[in-house]
Amino acid sequence: MKLKMVGLGKMGFNLALNMKDHEVDVEGFDVNEEARKKAEESGIKSYETLKGLVSADQKDVIWVMLPAGKITNSVLDELSGLCKKGDIVIDGGNSDHRDSLKTAKKMEEKGIYFFDIGTSGGVYGARHGASFMCGGDPEVFKNDLQEMLESIATTNGCLYTGKTGSGHYLKMIHNAMLYGYMQTLGEGFELLEKSEFDYDLEHVADSLSKSSVIRGWLLELAANAFRKDPDLEKIKGVVGASKTTGWTIESACELGVPIPIISTSCKAAGKAAGEKRPRAAGCSRSRRSCRCRRYPVQRAGSFRCLCRNDGKGCSPVQKRCHARSGGRAGSAGCAAGKGGRRDPAGHDAGR
Repeated sequence: MKLKMVGLGKMGFNLALNMKDHEVDVEGFDVNEEARKKAEESGIKSYETLKGLVSADQKDVIWVMLPAGKITNSVLDELSGLCKKGDIVIDGGNSDHRDSLKTAKKMEEKGIYFFDIGTSGGVYGARHGASFMCGGDPEVFKNDLQEMLESIATTNGCLYTGKTGSGHYLKMIHNAMLYGYMQTLGEGFELLEKSEFDYDLEHVADSLSKSSVIRGWLLELAANAFRKDPDLEKIKGVVGASKTTGWTIESACELGVPIPIISTSCKAAGKAAGEKRPRAAGCSRSRRSCRCRRYPVQRAGSFRCLCRNDGKGCSPVQKRCHARSGGRAGSAGCAAGKGGRRDPAGHDAGR
């Protein structure tokens, strides 16, 4: 099988090496000359232009591995004009699944098969076996991609998730779950370290990673970290919140699903990194309405709305204020605008 990799950075290059080890004929493109040179030295033919990468008469399978957002969307848009009917284009990055749906529609109109493949495992996984979450046409996946993906995946690491968009949506939720789990581990080990008991945190993490109900790779990484630096003095303790976690919280708002652990861990990560996050400014008293925004904080089993005091009304998707009682904006369920004493979230503290 021949595959063409767009983006020969850390992830793309290591995926290409992994493919090469598993008898996939890999070629690549990158705007960076050093990246192309490095690929050539590893036996991966590279092109100076995206147009040069795309074949004029042969079927292409093209994997885009670039930072999510404008760069990826721009390249995918260009590929939709360069590729021909029957070609396969894969976005293996952390793109917004809503962007993936738009891209798929555009490519489908030209007979191009688009796959959104969430990729987990980092650089190590890219090189030695990653987890792939694959959305797209089931028959094309089975006939053209499954065997190759299974060969470069970790054991049981290739999952067909369904229609287009499902791969990136699952990866988005995966990332959000990761933030919650990391926050939980950090809090738990800090409690152990500050308790009256003399725990060997390396041994605790190592044992739990192998034998307990919470066993897993993150605990293995924690054990390795404690082994190298018992007091973690060389670690900043900062995890920059990613866009995917923000998208997860937006999706939770739209679906009406409370996610207190995820939203709180995102906020904690942002504070630790010194990142700015929208804060609660209260509902508009003049309009008795609430405009739901990104990064809602959760409390008492329900949403606490992060809103602007701009009087523009509620989210057009939900048309409701996520106050503690979850009532509609301006109704008895929403304490905003009632003139009562308000807590830091902007809602009636008496409710």
